[in-house]
Amino acid sequence: MPLGKYLTDFERGQIQALAQSGAQKPEIAKTLGRSITAVTSAINLGDNYGNWNRGGRPKVTTDQDDRKIARLCSTGGYSIREIQPELPIEVSRGTIHNRIKASDFLVYTKKKCEPPLKPVHIEKRLEYARKYMHYDREWEKVVFSGGSLMVWGAYGYHGKSELATISHRLNSQDYQGILQDNLLRAGPQIGGRGWIFQQDNASIHVSNSTQAWLDQKRVRRLDHPPKSPDLNPMENLWGIMARNVYAHGKQYANIRELELAIHAEWAKIPLEVLQTLTDSMKNRIFEVILNQGEFIHY
Repeated sequence: MPLGKYLTDFERGQIQALAQSGAQKPEIAKTLGRSITAVTSAINLGDNYGNWNRGGRPKVTTDQDDRKIARLCSTGGYSIREIQPELPIEVSRGTIHNRIKASDFLVYTKKKCEPPLKPVHIEKRLEYARKYMHYDREWEKVVFSGGSLMVWGAYGYHGKSELATISHRLNSQDYQGILQDNLLRAGPQIGGRGWIFQQDNASIHVSNSTQAWLDQKRVRRLDHPPKSPDLNPMENLWGIMARNVYAHGKQYANIRELELAIHAEWAKIPLEVLQTLTDSMKNRIFEVILNQGEFIHY
């Protein structure tokens, strides 16, 4: 957001979170691209920030836009992020969210995450968020990975790996074979020089055997907190894949047909989607801090 504009509620929350974590005002201002004066006001005024007359602002969307938002959400199953490019004007996700809440025939509910986090998980998530809260373009070096829909895949800011088909329950050696064939070559291409590998805490990922193999291959790793799928944008990518593969109630005659469809949809995912997912990491980190370690909306 450019200098000279009022701070958004989210920016104010970021400032409060950074200040509570010990960051100094000049550092906060640099991180968020805001003036030190604005940062100071947000810290000193707290919830009273903005309680002055700003003047009126015309509504961004028309009634027709609002109806389209409601229709896409209710009958099309679109997420807020997916609704944005469908509108004729540039509208923020916050505005779309507000229109959904204001609709007379839509009931807005937050996604529930089960099982609930234990205190140890909450603390690990907060440690992770505090550790990486100053990351910005560093996220562009991270190669996110995961398995779903019978396949394993990875993506980075500059592209995707090949998909590996999973036909049986994997052990550590099977997983290492997938990494050998699909990660080592792709890592430098999709993550760039100095790329970093991210994986969740599945047993075959964190086994002594796999950790030793990764050490031998000199693969740098990004630690990942347990019980935190909302901090791995690969999960969002699998969600996009699933919607595309089964769009319009599509059914498949056999496993091979489904496998081909999965690979075809993987190839279609545009680079902009990958980069948007990676760029979301900075906001995810701040949301974890603001939410005191609990699950976030991603």
